[in-house]
Amino acid sequence: MILKTWERYFIRQTLKTFFLFICCFYSLYVLIDYATHLHHFHQSKTAFQWGPLFFYYLFDFIKLLEVLIPFALLISTIKMITSLNMHNELVALLSSGIKLKRLLRPFLILGFLFTALLYFNTEIFLPQALKELKSFKEDKAINKAKNLGTKQVLQISLEDGSLFIFQNYNSKEHYFTDSYWIRSIDDLYRIKFLYPNKVVPEGATFINSSQDLAERGKAGSKRSGLNEEDMAKAATFINSSQDLAERGKAGSKRSGLNEEDMASAMSDEEDRSGDAAAGQIPDEFMKVAAKAMSDEEDRSGDAAAGQIPDEFMKVAAKAMSDEEDRSGDAAAGQIPDKFMKVAPEGHFVDHLKRNDEGKLLVVDSYQLLPLKEMHFNKQTLFESITNGQEQSMRDLYGKILSFNEIKSEKQAQLVTSFYYKLALPWLALLVVIAPIPFCVYFTRHLPIFMIYALSIFGLVAFYIIMHSALVLGERQVFSPLLAIALPFTLFMAIFGFRYYTLK
Repeated sequence: MILKTWERYFIRQTLKTFFLFICCFYSLYVLIDYATHLHHFHQSKTAFQWGPLFFYYLFDFIKLLEVLIPFALLISTIKMITSLNMHNELVALLSSGIKLKRLLRPFLILGFLFTALLYFNTEIFLPQALKELKSFKEDKAINKAKNLGTKQVLQISLEDGSLFIFQNYNSKEHYFTDSYWIRSIDDLYRIKFLYPNKVVPEGATFINSSQDLAERGKAGSKRSGLNEEDMAKAATFINSSQDLAERGKAGSKRSGLNEEDMASAMSDEEDRSGDAAAGQIPDEFMKVAAKAMSDEEDRSGDAAAGQIPDEFMKVAAKAMSDEEDRSGDAAAGQIPDKFMKVAPEGHFVDHLKRNDEGKLLVVDSYQLLPLKEMHFNKQTLFESITNGQEQSMRDLYGKILSFNEIKSEKQAQLVTSFYYKLALPWLALLVVIAPIPFCVYFTRHLPIFMIYALSIFGLVAFYIIMHSALVLGERQVFSPLLAIALPFTLFMAIFGFRYYTLK
């Protein structure tokens, strides 16, 4: 479609006002918001950082586009058409034989263009922007809660009927903080940090003390009849090969140690807690661990990359697990994928049980513990920590296809969010066709102020009505489709018919 000169002029002038409004309005918003929340962006004793501030307001701009674009398009359309009317340019063009609807076509083109832009933003950029903003606000909310002494408690019901309660979830790093896993009234775990989807070897165990190492080593030798040399090689996997790789690399960087010195370097004051309590692993075990994980220069990089010699992998598997569960010793990525599984991993875990006197006492404590008996349903977990507004329309549509009927409030929220996201971008077209009949009214005294005032008031009223419909649909007062479609269709029908009757 080739645009005529006057059409390009209409579009160019409208876009000038559009971008001027966007820049001025959002700049003023940033200034007021920053002045109001200054303490969120600046902490004492730390240098001011422009990066986080820039990205925060960039994501916030993406979030506000569904409001900024309709408002800017409304103002620019009214300004352009009333200006043409007041300067009698519309009369001149109509006198040349051009029909009124033909004159208004450039504004419809802009309406459809920005509708497509809003759909693109809603599907691609908005979900990620909302997640980043949520992560930022979570950090600030945690600090604020600590300062005020307030706490919140959330819960998730697991597949086995047990209950998981937590205080906070870090959506960026994907872990829970200050959580409890209540298996029964007499058995529960207190967990400082929980990673729900940690990839670990099936059957993996973690050494938290030298006593644990001794007991597992003794059990392994009984199962397989390994000699002392083989057991020393098996000790390579004290915690995880990645852990030892990192420690080996750090040890070699400190002084360029040889294999014998690596043993002592890996168990000094700053590295003792990871492998065994107070470094009580026998020296000969540490020497073999150093030899297995690093060569004369620094083989820790190879170990981290999964290039540990096969003989060490075989010995470890035989010593630490049975034939059918050979994956329990190597760290993630060191063994075939078929042995790997996703299991929650707890950091700083206390296991509490009720004694005969009815008191809950700590029976075990762990620095690191894979909770292989804790089973999160991926869909339930995802829905518990995210809402429909943070998901794309494609993701929402994939979920609601599985709903034969809406049976819970969470399902109603997802369905309502999908219809809301589907309808709202068309507001860019509605704000174009709604004020046009009032702007092209030919009179000596065109009430421009009233046109602006009523149009802005109508747009605000539309947002209020649509958000009310969103709440009604989520609360299942009405069906989600009816709650969203009824008010939107009503607005489109009224103003669309009025535009259609223009001559």
